[in-house]
Amino acid sequence: MHLSTPEQVHLPAGRLFPGRRDLVLPVVDPARLADPVRWAPGVPGDPPDVRFPHLHGPLPTSAVVAVVPYRPPADPVLPRPDDALGRALALSLSLRTRRAAEVRDVPGGIAVLDPRFRYSRDDNRLVLTVPPDAGTVARTAAEVAADAGWPHLAATLTGPGADDVARELAGRGWRAEELLVMARPATPAPPGRRAEPVDQREVHESSGSARGGATCRRPRRRWTSWWPSSSGGSTATPVLAAALNRAADRGCDLVVLEADAIDWPRHWYARRGFEPVGSVREVSAPRAQAGATTDSSR
Repeated sequence: MHLSTPEQVHLPAGRLFPGRRDLVLPVVDPARLADPVRWAPGVPGDPPDVRFPHLHGPLPTSAVVAVVPYRPPADPVLPRPDDALGRALALSLSLRTRRAAEVRDVPGGIAVLDPRFRYSRDDNRLVLTVPPDAGTVARTAAEVAADAGWPHLAATLTGPGADDVARELAGRGWRAEELLVMARPATPAPPGRRAEPVDQREVHESSGSARGGATCRRPRRRWTSWWPSSSGGSTATPVLAAALNRAADRGCDLVVLEADAIDWPRHWYARRGFEPVGSVREVSAPRAQAGATTDSSR
């Protein structure tokens, strides 16, 4: 299996997939490979002094520590195997990018869009890994929202300066939240009540009735719900146990989640082995606020 170092990946990517910006890079930890890796020349056209790593055997999923979107000319940021925060952020960015109906380049990152679910802030927002100044974030969100018909402005901010940008946007009337990124080893959960997956469509109507008869604006048909297989007691413990067991069964070494930094669930997760490894900022505002926001940022 042909592999590449981070400095080499543009060579096979450009040769095999010229012009494509919807690729992903599986990040492989060489220490987790059971079969030998040998270095050999590439193909005609590659620099003659360059040697590429080749895996002589199957690539186990347990050796892949992250999957990172590859959108040249930007250089991909590849997390180290021991960087829990970096791996968690790579997972979040990868999932948002891969499930988006459209991805646009914006200052400091990307905008993900899905016109089928324009009321969903998960599916329609900016994802900024290098946030520019607050004024640029506000203007960019307003421009994309106006073009795409979003009823809201929303952005996820990570990386250097995210806290300052979120704080300034909060001063302009945006809602700003801190989400703790929490992680724990993917070891099996203790024996107890079980949960089983249920297709979201089977519980969508009941979810709507729980909101007083309101209809969800975004039927999450690509997602799965978990429900206890026996009645009584809290649903949280068996659902978490099922997720941990599934991760362990598939050879994962790390489980990550996000929890509101000022709400009680973070303590519940901490009692179950999750430790904070960092945080992200999420900011949002009604689109009706866009005019005032952009005016004040000029």
